[in-house]
Amino acid sequence: SELERVSKRSWNTYSSHLRTVYRYAMEHGLVELKVNPLKETRVIPTKRPKKTINTDAIVRARNWL
Repeated sequence: SELERVSKRSWNTYSSHLRTVYRYAMEHGLVELKVNPLKETRVIPTKRPKKTINTDAIVRARNWL
């Protein structure tokens, strides 16, 4: 399905925006909800590996300078 292809980071963004929209709608009486249905929908984004530079690249850069 479409949701299975969405990354965790994208889902966090989508759910954050939707939580904000629901909160606004509830505060202004635009919906008849008492509890935000997306209040607890959070996924911790996966940690990206640190970017490292190969030692040879550092040596070549130093020699070039």
